[in-house]
Amino acid sequence: MGIHIDTGKLAVKMLEGNLHLTKRDIGKDAVLSKKGVKLSLEVYDIEEAGRLCVLRMKAPFGIIKSETVVISTNKRDMPLFNADWFRAFGKEAQICELYDVQKSPYPQELLDEFGAIKEHDSDITDMEREKKWYDEILYPCSYHKKGGDSERFTDAVYAYLKTYLRQLPESGACDPVEKQEKINDFAERLLNEEGPASSMIKKNFGEELARRIIVGYMYGNI
Repeated sequence: MGIHIDTGKLAVKMLEGNLHLTKRDIGKDAVLSKKGVKLSLEVYDIEEAGRLCVLRMKAPFGIIKSETVVISTNKRDMPLFNADWFRAFGKEAQICELYDVQKSPYPQELLDEFGAIKEHDSDITDMEREKKWYDEILYPCSYHKKGGDSERFTDAVYAYLKTYLRQLPESGACDPVEKQEKINDFAERLLNEEGPASSMIKKNFGEELARRIIVGYMYGNI
């Protein structure tokens, strides 16, 4: 199975090697616990790009664990990047998603670089996915796999992050306010119409805190 490398630590290390990160002090919201579920948050401002958020959740006895990394670039006209790792009852799943929240179309040749990573792992079983509201803006080069070994999932996340960081300087600059509005629209729909991580946050921590975490910290509205 290999050894799982924490997705958040990997992302922070890679971004610190290329960009200027400043960790935010989010006080008591950094570690939350309710109904036996522990949630931890790290929030970083990326000087050249926007926001990095790392979210980890753990159910009682560690039977379910998850790690989420969000890179929200309101200063560059790039897709929104989400990476999610899950382990439930010993089984793993890995997601790397790119969402169309740009002001201008993203070049297909750049999306194809991500598609090559997905194709490399074509032998790993795809996750069964119900149709979601965000499928309309989810790029097909996104990665949804289950049951692969930890090392290959770590390699996939590393490859997606490396590609994203390599493309960032080549992407166009944009108006941060206008771009953030598009990101906010995505975050609001995620809160209201839900996705896997947002549903778990709302269920365990309630609507008010879920709004602060999802719309505020994860996608850069505060």
